[in-house]
Amino acid sequence: MTALLGELLDTAPCGFVTFDDDGTVVAVNATLCHRLGYAFEELVGHKLETILTVATRLFYQTHLFPLLKLHGEASEIFLLLRAKGGETIGVLCNAVRRSRSGAAFATECILVEVRERRKYEDALLEAKRSADQLNEKLQSQAEEMQAQSDQLQDQATELEMQADTLQTLNDALHDRTLELERERSVADDARRIADEANRAKSEFLAVMSHELRTPLNAIGGYAQLLESGVYGPVSQTQQDALARIARSHRHLLGLINDVLNLARIETGRLEYSVESVPLDEIVAELAPMIEPQLAAKQLVFQVEIETATELFAGLTVKSRGVIVVLLLISVPLVPVGAAVMVIPLTR
Repeated sequence: MTALLGELLDTAPCGFVTFDDDGTVVAVNATLCHRLGYAFEELVGHKLETILTVATRLFYQTHLFPLLKLHGEASEIFLLLRAKGGETIGVLCNAVRRSRSGAAFATECILVEVRERRKYEDALLEAKRSADQLNEKLQSQAEEMQAQSDQLQDQATELEMQADTLQTLNDALHDRTLELERERSVADDARRIADEANRAKSEFLAVMSHELRTPLNAIGGYAQLLESGVYGPVSQTQQDALARIARSHRHLLGLINDVLNLARIETGRLEYSVESVPLDEIVAELAPMIEPQLAAKQLVFQVEIETATELFAGLTVKSRGVIVVLLLISVPLVPVGAAVMVIPLTR
């Protein structure tokens, strides 16, 4: 029976090795020798480190052997064995440390190769590395998205500020629009009032000119009747007075026409006719108009003209008005009692 068990252990589908506490291999089955490529004599009596990789040697000395000494056993410990040809073989180790004869201890190990499991573990490690890389990528993308989110938040804040500014400007523009509408309404009212005033002025000028023209025309007509002798003989002195009345009549009619021209100016219908104006005749006609002022200051009015008739291009009515104003301004400037007031007329 013992021989049968020994044969079964020697050909078991797993490795078996026994070693002392100093690491000397005491026994090894044929399965392990065949898998590692060693002869039985190359392992028994030699150190266990012969079949261990450098990393596994350190692990055995710092972790596995202290664990066996402390607990007397270890389960499912992953080790890397080194075959004679240099191949690295991964195995799971189940070990028991037992006392032998006397005070010596020996460790018995069952070594099960984990070829497929290692592939799975490598695949898991690769998947873990890929997951870590993906996680780092996702983390980087998350940080980038957070930065973009912060940037969008800043832009949204800026847009809100711009919207507030635009709203403020819009409110100001609305207020300004209302103010302009009020100003336009005031201007429209002022223009309407001005138009009404202008229309009233035009009506007043038309009525006034008509009311003035009627009595003036009557005066002129009666003066002509008196001068023609309809009411009896007229002396020379009376004829001179009637001539003065006629000249004053014509001058007042000219002034009334000037007032009417104001209305024509506003409508753009005023027309002037430039003609040759005889200075001597105009001055002779206007001289009687200032005789009362001259008499009050004891002045004598005299006109000196170089030629018989002095002509210039102008407006007869306007010329009379200018000369009358000049004469009326000049009278107060002459001292009282002066003998002669001479107005020389030259080209």
